[in-house]
Order: sequence, then C-alpha cells, then structure tokens
Amino acid sequence: MKPEMRRELAGQSFEEKIRKVSELIQLSRKLQSQRTSEAAEDAADVAYLTRIREKEMQYRPLKDYLPDRKELT
Repeated sequence: MKPEMRRELAGQSFEEKIRKVSELIQLSRKLQSQRTSEAAEDAADVAYLTRIREKEMQYRPLKDYLPDRKELT
C-alpha cells in the first residue's frame, strides 16, 4: 500500500472505513450479477441461433413463387 493511502486511511474514522468497504462490496456484487445476467443472455442467444441454423428451410416451389412476383412488378 502506498504511504499516501496509508496516511489517508489512518486519518479516517472507523465508521468511514466501514462505509467505504461496504460500498465496494455492494459494487462488486452488482458487477458480478450483471456479468452473470449477460452470460445467461449470451447463452440464450447462442441456443436460439443454433436452433435456427439446424431448422430445415422450407421454400415454395418456383412455379408458385413466380406468379406472385409478376403481380408485384
């Protein structure tokens, strides 16, 4: 620990030190829960994309598709 930080801590009251530690613990827990939720979202996204890629594509026959295209132009 740097001497400046050590002197600063020595000048603070016990209650102030405890408050700072509790703020750091709360921040740590908040960041950890965010990382956990982001990881869960990422896993859900990967699972969805995997299912979509494995799904068999279904196309209309070309003879049914072409008349619809002519009507649009």
